[in-house]
Amino acid sequence: MFVDGVPGPQSFAAVAPIFAAGGDHHVYIAENPQKRGTFTLVVDGKPSPFPGGEPQLTADGLHVFTKRQLPGPAPTTEVFLDGKPIMRAQSAQIYTTPVGSGFMTVVTQGTPGTGVHFLTMGTQRIPGTDCPWNPGYGNVGFSADGKHWAAACQASSGSFWIVTDGKKGQEYQGLVPAGFTADGRFVYGANMRNQMFLVVGDQESEGYSSLLTTIDTSTPGFKPLLVNTPLPPPAALVGNHIAFTALTGGTMNAIVVDGKSLQREGASRVTFSSDAAHFGFTFGRLPTARTVNVDGKDLPGSVVAFQQAGLGRYRPRAEFVFSADGNHVSYFDQQPGNSSGVYVDGKLAQVFPGTQPQNLTFTPDGRHLIWAANSGSTQTVYVDGRPSVQVDNNIQLQAALGTWEMGADGTLTIVAQAGDAIKRFRITPGADTSIASIGK
Repeated sequence: MFVDGVPGPQSFAAVAPIFAAGGDHHVYIAENPQKRGTFTLVVDGKPSPFPGGEPQLTADGLHVFTKRQLPGPAPTTEVFLDGKPIMRAQSAQIYTTPVGSGFMTVVTQGTPGTGVHFLTMGTQRIPGTDCPWNPGYGNVGFSADGKHWAAACQASSGSFWIVTDGKKGQEYQGLVPAGFTADGRFVYGANMRNQMFLVVGDQESEGYSSLLTTIDTSTPGFKPLLVNTPLPPPAALVGNHIAFTALTGGTMNAIVVDGKSLQREGASRVTFSSDAAHFGFTFGRLPTARTVNVDGKDLPGSVVAFQQAGLGRYRPRAEFVFSADGNHVSYFDQQPGNSSGVYVDGKLAQVFPGTQPQNLTFTPDGRHLIWAANSGSTQTVYVDGRPSVQVDNNIQLQAALGTWEMGADGTLTIVAQAGDAIKRFRITPGADTSIASIGK
């Protein structure tokens, strides 16, 4: 294995490196090519005397965990930190904080059905965290700063509870974690007697028939916070702001943002602007028109869903987008005569040819708006409403990862078919246009 051009020790078996979060440190196990069956831990490219296998790194990459099985009548795992033994247990699963050198461990005692799991902070057992091993704890999740943690205990098929920072929550029949707010409150959905609740810290919302997920379940790369509840989160979290959409049992949905509720028929999931200063959702029942609502105000136009930039086979869809600074919102609607319209801040800015607009994208500074529209065999890229590039309408290529990428400097890179060639285009909006000039 080469890292930055420097080779590490040779290994007969395939090398499976583990990198620290920052990428500056790595570990792997190397099998001696001359003495098959003997293994060495390699740390940052150099053989280490640390005993054991199953290496793990702390987030900062400064410390290494290893494990080994001890012989004897009962299964025993010995855990090492930087080569020094720190724990012996029947089983020990280590979870590292996302920053720094912190870690927690799920320790197993007994047998399935009668044994228990409990949690340790470092090597110290946390009182009150016993969970019946049936199946017990499946994961430990941390806040982004590593200062708060949560674990979901499953005591049986219909008995769950959350333990957050050492405090046990109420028992429910099912759980769907959402995550942490900036101030460390853990947010999750909970099911009890055919009602769904959103729990924030230890505060429970009123009951609803169900809660909508906040992301498309086909979104690539989705990773649940707690693996024993692998469902998309039921609430959108930005900073200390919390929003969710709940089904109330009829055609009307409740949209709850920071504890304030409003009602709309067939309302969708709530989306925050990146700074959480604004929120939006759509409502209305298909196949009739749907309407965009921003900050509780219904905007004009009949919104149509569009495909976002290609992420492979499963392209995400959206109905509106906020600019990065949260000051603008844009969406498409269908116009007569096989045309489409683009709305900016609730006003119809321009009508353009094509019935399948896509990739509605603000530049990072929020000054410019770029999108693409298919019309027959061609696709046109519009910059602030002005045609910029015309290429072939290649749907498969448009869905490929990396074919539409907005840079931090506001330069858009696209990869598209142009005749018998695949070409890369770089588009930088000029100073003579902006979102204010669209349609003018």
